[in-house]
Amino acid sequence: MIDKTILSMSLWDILQKEGKEFLEDSNYEEAFSRFDTAVQTAQKQYGGEGPRTATSMRYLAVVMSKQDKLDDALINIEKSLAILENTFDKESLALLKTLTTYVEILELRGEKDKAGDLYNRVEALKAKEVQQKTTTELFAEEIPDNAAELPMTQDQKDRIEELLKRDEIDIGLVAEVKKGLEGEATYLWAHDIQNLMRKEIVKSFLPKEEDEKE
Repeated sequence: MIDKTILSMSLWDILQKEGKEFLEDSNYEEAFSRFDTAVQTAQKQYGGEGPRTATSMRYLAVVMSKQDKLDDALINIEKSLAILENTFDKESLALLKTLTTYVEILELRGEKDKAGDLYNRVEALKAKEVQQKTTTELFAEEIPDNAAELPMTQDQKDRIEELLKRDEIDIGLVAEVKKGLEGEATYLWAHDIQNLMRKEIVKSFLPKEEDEKE
């Protein structure tokens, strides 16, 4: 019987899945082939350089580091980070895995000073991730480990559009969210945006400082 989940997967999803399996089996040649093709597929299917391209480049960098091709690994991880920093806020959790891989590659290259500077960013994002998980528990919504790599679901989009109708949401945030919905939105972005809008709504019902003083 055919697994129905396979039928809903894009070519990029399949290449990523196979690449990860080969990587876990230490078959670096086949893993490289899958991730290299995944980069080209992401650029072709989703237009230009978006999160999927960055994700595949990160995996390429991992494979290259396993093959001791550290110069090539560095080029790919820096490209991956540049794409994500161009797409997301520099404090977004979407950067965590790429920054972590970047630090690991720099350490393998013996560039400990440069790795140390990035390590602080990694630790700050890890702390934010812990806080995010606490918020996730508050709203009873689990996020997958690879949320930064997955596309936004239709359910998430529907919930965001419903939240946008609320008067409590700041007009500036509304404009930002609408712009994000027009782009290549990820599961993680949609999750973070929902939490941000929910907090705005909750905040609007809390007593203001002036009221408390009275």
